[in-house]
Amino acid sequence: WAVQHHITHTALRALLFMLQKHPCFSTLSLDARTQLKTPKQVDIRTVVPGSYYHFDLEKSTRQIFSTKKIININCLKIAINIDGLPLTKSSQQQFWPILGSIIPHDNVFMIGLYFGYKKPQDANNFLKDFIIEAIDICQNGLNINGRQIACRIEALICDTPAKSFVLCVKGHSGYSSCTKCTTEGEYIENRMCFPEIYASLRSDNDFIQKTDDNYHKTNTTCSLLKIPYFRNLFDVPCSSSLIDIYSVYSLSDLKSWPLKNIVKKYVLLPDENDKFAVFPLIHTNN
Repeated sequence: WAVQHHITHTALRALLFMLQKHPCFSTLSLDARTQLKTPKQVDIRTVVPGSYYHFDLEKSTRQIFSTKKIININCLKIAINIDGLPLTKSSQQQFWPILGSIIPHDNVFMIGLYFGYKKPQDANNFLKDFIIEAIDICQNGLNINGRQIACRIEALICDTPAKSFVLCVKGHSGYSSCTKCTTEGEYIENRMCFPEIYASLRSDNDFIQKTDDNYHKTNTTCSLLKIPYFRNLFDVPCSSSLIDIYSVYSLSDLKSWPLKNIVKKYVLLPDENDKFAVFPLIHTNN
């Protein structure tokens, strides 16, 4: 109750003090930390150049279903999000959380948290505890409320810099950094561009065998590949928003579109099922 409703230790201690006056609760401890079973020691390990704490993927997953019923679920599909988070503008302190959620539920839970003045040097060391747990639950499943349920890591959600970091590939400013095809970029007007449209697509097999030396970091193998059923990094279609094609039912939909300038210049073409395909000609940083 105290954790669910964000009750402070001071408020909880005051409640315990009042409850202890009643004979039924005379043995209650007045220390909020005792009632919450706060651990006396926290296992924080060094991940150069900072520190990392692992919250436990299995425990966090079980907690989600302590308040939700499992109905017609044969396999838990877990989405993982990894990203860097600056703490202040005046310092280089930053968090790198590993977050999870059960598809299609909207509850987000913490799996691991890194803190340092720079991002982790070694992505595989940063992901080590998560990968060990992910392998275990994907191979053996989870027993939740007496039911043995299969698990799989369904999605890895990252922005472009975080994705290149955890996959151990060249950053988005590199010439061979496109994650969808083997095109070599060109540096045009202070930005990396990929004008070629007929380059061969990347595949999981090419990624595992490191067929493109210019794409992978030297002597580093992505440890995410150890997770069962997770070798589908490239066998998915490119999101339509990545190539700036949008589908709408009517022109009025454009007025509520998040891109501010899309209503000013665009090409509108008929699409299937009475929809329109929208190709914006003006782009914004949004």
